[in-house]
Amino acid sequence: MRKTKQKELVFNIVKNSYNHDSANEIYEKALKTMPNISLATVYRVLNELVQKNLLKRIKVNNNIEHYDYIRHKHYHFVCNSCQMIKDVNDCSFNNIKTDFQIDDVIFYGMCNDCIKEGK
Repeated sequence: MRKTKQKELVFNIVKNSYNHDSANEIYEKALKTMPNISLATVYRVLNELVQKNLLKRIKVNNNIEHYDYIRHKHYHFVCNSCQMIKDVNDCSFNNIKTDFQIDDVIFYGMCNDCIKEGK
């Protein structure tokens, strides 16, 4: 993968965020540093970084893709109401006996804030 200023910028935005930003959110942040970057470039760079296993793509119920830097093996929780995404670190599937490798698990449910608000 050829190193470009656009790739470095997009990668650093995702790497330094814990918000699981969407491509549009990453694009808005990138514009502040590089006003001439296009949304198409952001999508292209994100796709390359996902293919190189540097970033993870998380698709939520509203079909918007979000991105996460792969710091360590972890899973995700997605709130069905507000679409908030949180890391799940204390979950192990090491003892499951299967004939396959588990690469990803996404938990869906309601976050505490939405439960309290009765959403």
